[in-house]
Amino acid sequence: MKSREVTANKGFSLIELLVVIAIMGILIGVSFATLGLIQAGNMTNVTKSIATGIQETRQKTMTQNLSYGWSFSVNTDADGRVSMTVTKKAAASEAPVNTVTELKKCNLYYTENTGAERQITDFVMTFDASTGAIKSFDYTIAGGGTATQTSGTGTIRAEHGNKESELTIFFATGKYEVK
Repeated sequence: MKSREVTANKGFSLIELLVVIAIMGILIGVSFATLGLIQAGNMTNVTKSIATGIQETRQKTMTQNLSYGWSFSVNTDADGRVSMTVTKKAAASEAPVNTVTELKKCNLYYTENTGAERQITDFVMTFDASTGAIKSFDYTIAGGGTATQTSGTGTIRAEHGNKESELTIFFATGKYEVK
């Protein structure tokens, strides 16, 4: 009579463990790559949202014959969160009407015409009601000070980490281009 040997299952073999580790590594790598694409998309979404706000304000300025008009502004808080506001200006006896949209956390930079790029924290844009042209672009420089641009072109760049997106604005027409 043969004796029965009982073999006990003592866990995973080395090969099984290496296969599991390799699969986990692939999944982690894919998730980091996806996160990078999402962040890049977020910066494009920031500039597209700003472009939408510009277009909305421009159209309202041109189509609604208001004596006080509309303005478009973007603000950065102390934590780097960006929000944009479309404001219906009002008479002195009325409160302005604001529509605020929160955007992503990022840094904003502005280049006036072909000048040097500056980090900015806020800007306000107003439009001409008859032509839709940008009347003024008033911005606050991150290190202090303000500036105004009334003609030419300008580029707004949203940046977070190594992800960025650009929005070029054309003052004569009030139009824009997202890159």
